[in-house]
Amino acid sequence: MDGVSFDFFDLSAARNFTMSFLEAMGLRARVYGNFNIQGRLLLVGAHPDDCGLAMGSLAYAGFPHVSLVVFTRGTEENPRLLPAIAEALVLGADSLYIGDASDEQGPELSQSNIVTFWQVLERLSPSIVVTHLPMGDPHPCHTKVSELVNRAISRMPELFRPRLLYATPPAEYDAASFTPDIHVVVNDPLALILAAAIHLHPSEYEKKYYKLPHKLNSMVAQASILNRHGLMAGCNFAESFMTAKIAK
Repeated sequence: MDGVSFDFFDLSAARNFTMSFLEAMGLRARVYGNFNIQGRLLLVGAHPDDCGLAMGSLAYAGFPHVSLVVFTRGTEENPRLLPAIAEALVLGADSLYIGDASDEQGPELSQSNIVTFWQVLERLSPSIVVTHLPMGDPHPCHTKVSELVNRAISRMPELFRPRLLYATPPAEYDAASFTPDIHVVVNDPLALILAAAIHLHPSEYEKKYYKLPHKLNSMVAQASILNRHGLMAGCNFAESFMTAKIAK
């Protein structure tokens, strides 16, 4: 199988507008824990909806630069490129890399794919990288991407490695191995924006595990995740993250 390749989208002009709007409205997420908001934030998801589904709050925490990397773009029957770009715009990203890996199987854990993502890391030089929790996730794409990200970071000299965080587990399971040390608190308007961002993806409308009627189920489910982790942080809405150990 050929290695994954990425298309690049420069969204910097749109980011300026998004951030100016959020700042004018006083909308910013608050981060609690041992955490520095500086440099570039990189959100890495297997699918176009993954960054907004579990990691999006950090995009509103005040980083000067935000980038998204997504490894898949859907299928001919279910193309997901435009929803991926739309979500990146809502999250205020200044750049988007979207790959061509299989939507069902994700990228292969090959040396070529690890090197390809390592080259993206070298180009972006992020200070923080966020990806999927690898333990217990039933989706093979998520675990592959998480492992690939970890291995790529391990190739970097320790002095220049970004901090790696694992994101809030998805709605369909609770991982006992997820022990968050960072909570990102969002106010009600930001929680609504994050819940609406997942609604940009038609593929999320009828997820059975939401057990809610029609198209509102994706938004309500996302709001319920934010509320569940908000209770952990002593507030209404939050996302939680766990510092990862880099492979040796």
